[in-house]
Amino acid sequence: RILPGTARRALLDVLDAAGLPYDLRAPGLAELAGADGMFLLNALRGVQWVRSAPGAAWAAPDPVTVRAARLLDADRG
Repeated sequence: RILPGTARRALLDVLDAAGLPYDLRAPGLAELAGADGMFLLNALRGVQWVRSAPGAAWAAPDPVTVRAARLLDADRG
């Protein structure tokens, strides 16, 4: 392992600074199918919008994904 969770830590830090709540748990597939969207996070690529997952598909990034990307971009500076 290189650096465990550096992008995750950066996102949690900007969410804390912005006073935005979050829940750190893995959703089940049934819950994922009903989600408004989903993103993955990578230290090199940043926020990556997920277009589909088992039982779910999204035509555009959801507002949370867009906001997370903007917060991280603003934090980098």
